[in-house]
Amino acid sequence: MSKSYGGKQKSLWVTLIKKECRYLGKFSEHTLKPSDMQYMVFQTGDEGPFWMSKQKREDTRKDVLVDNQTVKRKFKMEELTEKLKEQGVITTENINKIKKLCIECGIALESNEEPKIQPGWEQKPTGMLLVLWEHRFINSTNLKQYTIDGTKDVYGVIQVETSLKYLLSNCKDFKEEESLLQAMG
Repeated sequence: MSKSYGGKQKSLWVTLIKKECRYLGKFSEHTLKPSDMQYMVFQTGDEGPFWMSKQKREDTRKDVLVDNQTVKRKFKMEELTEKLKEQGVITTENINKIKKLCIECGIALESNEEPKIQPGWEQKPTGMLLVLWEHRFINSTNLKQYTIDGTKDVYGVIQVETSLKYLLSNCKDFKEEESLLQAMG
């Protein structure tokens, strides 16, 4: 998970807050209560990231095309394999060999310039800050103290109460989640 929102997670689950004890923290500002479901993806109609102003949330709700800006994108292995297939080359090689074959066949490894898109938050993963805020595990009046791994004190010791990873790993509903290995087994 990322700190704010977005990320490359493929499948995010919905979690059930079964009770107050060990599911919800000590801070009073929250939106979840026992028997609520917590979504890990912003739903259509959600208010959005709590740390943004109302105007900023509305301005960043949807993906936006950035005027006159373009980006190059490297083609994925599947795309390169398909481009090779169109030229009559069928392969099951690794990505490095596929790239070499593409160069030999005159196939570009990246796209021509595509329009740049500024991603919005709607329908994107919520991120650690929102999950922990809804669980009442972080103090929203001092968000700067929270980092992915935690802040260090004057002696260089990590303060675990400021680590988003640590706090998330102690949420009971996350601890109870089946691992991929368990689900597959």
